[in-house]
Amino acid sequence: MIIYDKSVIAVINLKKGKLDDPRGLTEDISEKGHWGNGEYRIYIKPEDEIEYALYLIKQAYEGLEGK
Repeated sequence: MIIYDKSVIAVINLKKGKLDDPRGLTEDISEKGHWGNGEYRIYIKPEDEIEYALYLIKQAYEGLEGK
């Protein structure tokens, strides 16, 4: 996570095609230079629904538990 004054950026550690994001809020960064291991990035702002962002982040966490 990268914390800024008015937002937080989370890089989600899942391979392209493995994230269930029905709202389409994440950005595919699989072919861009970036910090972190994941292939998705989401910008989380105070007015956003934090619960949805956590839903996305938990998918990566649960994927690690299964390994």
